[in-house]
Amino acid sequence: MPTIAPVSDQDKPGANYEMIADKLMPLWRYLPYQGKGFLVENYLQEGVLIIRLQGATKAQAAVAIKAWMESHGVEAKTHSLEWR
Repeated sequence: MPTIAPVSDQDKPGANYEMIADKLMPLWRYLPYQGKGFLVENYLQEGVLIIRLQGATKAQAAVAIKAWMESHGVEAKTHSLEWR
C-alpha cells in the first residue's frame, strides 16, 4: 500500500504566485486604483498599466499616477501607461 503524505504549501502548484507577481507586477495588490478623474484599472502585461480617463487630462493623470506609484516604492520609469 502506498504511503500518503501531506503536501506542504511550498510544494503546491502556484505557491509562489504572489512572490512572482510582486516582482513582475509590483502594483497588482493596489489595483484597481481610483484617482481624481482617472482609473488605474489593471496590468495589460508586465510593466504596462491600463488607464481609463474619467475627466482628467492625460497630463494630470500621469502626474498623479507617478506620485501613486512612488508612494508604493515603484519607480515610474519602470512602467508605461496604456490610455483607454
